[in-house]
Amino acid sequence: MDKASTPREISNQGRILIVDDETDIVTPLCDLFSANGYESVGYSSAKEALEALKEREFDVLLTDLSMPEMDGIKLLKAALEINPSLVGIIMTASDSVEATVKAKKVGAFDYILKPFHFSELLLIVSDAMEAHWVRESERSTTD
Repeated sequence: MDKASTPREISNQGRILIVDDETDIVTPLCDLFSANGYESVGYSSAKEALEALKEREFDVLLTDLSMPEMDGIKLLKAALEINPSLVGIIMTASDSVEATVKAKKVGAFDYILKPFHFSELLLIVSDAMEAHWVRESERSTTD
């Protein structure tokens, strides 16, 4: 049985998909989340991340806003079409009100400015996991 089909009780804190075109950001984030009991997978390409979403289930998408092939807002929108109970968090170095509004309109759970403290990000991801489990619970009661 692969990890994607493992029941939630065995998958620790949850599954996080990390997407940033800068691998020097992806690797430490994967390490941080793994060290804190999450299953984390990172990609430097939005297209590869979307393929991964088609093959496995993730609970939270943590994505950079500015990437060359597809920005984080478009990625989140496409990801939510694949998995509507996915919870998205946008990371960015730009404090743009317009981008924040766009991200929220698409369905972003939160928006975090780089550079950030790992402790702050862990709290946001923990809250996002809770939101995901609520969405999953609501989906299963309506099916």
